[in-house]
Amino acid sequence: MRRPRRFSRGCWAAERIQERFLLDAPGWYGDADRVPHLAAVAAAVWARRAAVLRYRR
Repeated sequence: MRRPRRFSRGCWAAERIQERFLLDAPGWYGDADRVPHLAAVAAAVWARRAAVLRYRR
């Protein structure tokens, strides 16, 4: 993907991260959850690919 010329490289990277990242700070203070598929989901997000997810309790 080409970045617009009006943005510097650092600004473009920061904007791209901001579009894809949510920091849920209150959740950081609890016990850690198992997240075996987090790496695959993160890779799909960075590659702008769709992911089909199912939630089970």
